[in-house]
Amino acid sequence: MAVVALPSDAAVSLFAEASTTTSPDHLVVRIQDPVADLARYRAEFRRREMNIDLQVVAATAARTGKVLFLEDRDNPAGRPEIVSGRCGIQNCGVAVKVPVNYRSYASIVFGRPAKPGEMYDTGPGDSPGEGIGLPDITAYRVLEAVAALRKRNLEIEYRYSYRGSDQPYPKGVPASQVRPDWYVHDGLHGDAGQVILFVGPEAAG
Repeated sequence: MAVVALPSDAAVSLFAEASTTTSPDHLVVRIQDPVADLARYRAEFRRREMNIDLQVVAATAARTGKVLFLEDRDNPAGRPEIVSGRCGIQNCGVAVKVPVNYRSYASIVFGRPAKPGEMYDTGPGDSPGEGIGLPDITAYRVLEAVAALRKRNLEIEYRYSYRGSDQPYPKGVPASQVRPDWYVHDGLHGDAGQVILFVGPEAAG
């Protein structure tokens, strides 16, 4: 860790995974390593009496380097400004520009590329199954999807889907009731080491 002089009368810690600089009016945190320990970013904000929660999570290629979530509150000093850029697995040009006198709460979540085998949450516009590593999952039958997921030692939970309804299994369908020739409609990341498959007797419409 190195300490450098800044234009103001303060000094800021520069970590290998986070570049933090100041101007007379703003603090700028640039995320250089998107898989770094974000506790260090948060600690830097706390040191400056800023209540800012910064997160970087795995996302689809279309959402990489973008703001996935931003919640902030009005403050006389101004509001956090997001400077988006290209983001890779080892390097990310995304930055947050915050007024140095900002004292309200803010939560900011950036997207980064998933590491090999890493699962992640998806959203509207993403391909079914993309977040669990099976972006063509609608072409699978249950037997095929289960075989692919078992190779990765993943637990599987099932949800029933039939013509837009989850009946007669609104709380999930027991594995013993799932036919191997049923169609897979979608696959989502669940708890650690778990996936959720949406399955039914007809192909997804």
